[in-house]
Amino acid sequence: DAQHFINVAMHGYSSIESFAFFPLYPMMIRVIAGVFLRPLATVISEYYRALLAGCFLSSLSFCFSAVILYRLWMRLTHKISSSSFIIALAVINPATVFFTSCYTESPFLAATIMGIYLLCMENPKPWLASISFSFASALRSNGILNAGFMAHFGVYQILRECAQMPQRRESQLNFVSK
Repeated sequence: DAQHFINVAMHGYSSIESFAFFPLYPMMIRVIAGVFLRPLATVISEYYRALLAGCFLSSLSFCFSAVILYRLWMRLTHKISSSSFIIALAVINPATVFFTSCYTESPFLAATIMGIYLLCMENPKPWLASISFSFASALRSNGILNAGFMAHFGVYQILRECAQMPQRRESQLNFVSK
């Protein structure tokens, strides 16, 4: 798949096989390789600059997702030891090789974890979460499944408001009767 991402980044959607790959990751590779790695053009070919950009992007995304996962786990458990253990498991996992290769796994994980974190904050930010989930959908086709998180959040908010309504009515009635 890395070959296809690099090919799309360098030449666009030039073959029928390349249409299976979503556009956000190749666009980010193209920007990083074309802008930030341009000074290496005399030393490294365009292909290897794109490969280096993809690996850099994946590694940076993996580090970002580890930080967000730590903060999310701290938010949910309030335990430093378990949060550190979760990050250690994520880092020493044998599948980590896919998170540092030129694949969409790391940016997808980062966008998804960020969206979940934004929904689990003390003051949730559903608009920012939906933007983060949209980035995940622009990276991989299964990103559309993140709509389930938004649906769950919406149902949860509605049920929470309904549960608080009797308390509000009672407090309003007490205020009026005084």
